[in-house]
Amino acid sequence: FLGGNPLSILVASGPFTPVDSISYTPLDDLVRVVQEQAPDVLLLTGPFVDADNNILKNPAGIEVTYDEFFEQKLSK
Repeated sequence: FLGGNPLSILVASGPFTPVDSISYTPLDDLVRVVQEQAPDVLLLTGPFVDADNNILKNPAGIEVTYDEFFEQKLSK
């Protein structure tokens, strides 16, 4: 218990992208839920992008590195 309140935990498992894009719309939807529910703990398990993602098979169109993605999307 935290200050007399029960601990709230939200768990989500990837992938967090559609198979034909790297738009991360499912992750954006999850972020909205996290902002609304404000859990004490958020546990994310991968993969964040499916290994069969069509975009990753030809990564020339990817504009950011994984590190940059995490900085932009998840560190906030």
